[in-house]
Amino acid sequence: KSLLFASNRYGNNDLFLMSAEGGAPRRMTFHSGSEAPASFSPDGKWILFYGTAYGMDLYRMPVTGGEPVRLTWDEFEREYYG
Repeated sequence: KSLLFASNRYGNNDLFLMSAEGGAPRRMTFHSGSEAPASFSPDGKWILFYGTAYGMDLYRMPVTGGEPVRLTWDEFEREYYG
């Protein structure tokens, strides 16, 4: 079991993952915006979260880490930037 949480220890809300039994948290996101709230997918393979780096959009990334994939595009951003 793992715990997923957001912390602003680096200036904005980044996501961290750690064992439910304790230990050091692992930083999962590194964007300039904030990432929260977040949740595990039902199968436990993915982390889904809202991110504000490019507007308020939904992202998905593997629980094992890696680059998040943007799933939605903020309507304001689309209108403002075309």
